[in-house]
Amino acid sequence: MKKAAKHFLESCQDEGIACTPSIAERVIEWYLGPSLKQSVEIMTVATAAADGPYKGRSLTQAEREILAGMDFYISQKKYSPEDKEKILKDHLIDPVIAEAAKKVMEQQGLAAQ
Repeated sequence: MKKAAKHFLESCQDEGIACTPSIAERVIEWYLGPSLKQSVEIMTVATAAADGPYKGRSLTQAEREILAGMDFYISQKKYSPEDKEKILKDHLIDPVIAEAAKKVMEQQGLAAQ
């Protein structure tokens, strides 16, 4: 936990976000995040969207979350709908790293964690 809090604090400092060591520790205690297995699933398991702008399109949860953020930036005129379409068309959100991590985890007997 202390190591995670240290990394979080360093990340905040790198990004110019106001944070103290005690705040970093409280954030890490509060937010445990998904397990490693869940994280890989978020990035690799695709399902067809039942409704919304991606209805019928197979997307991972990570893709859905990135695209929701993209929709916000489009509404702020920072990106265009064409930018988002290029991301989808060119498959720029790629699970290859998560799939490689999953393979390594399986080889080390960590896949169930």
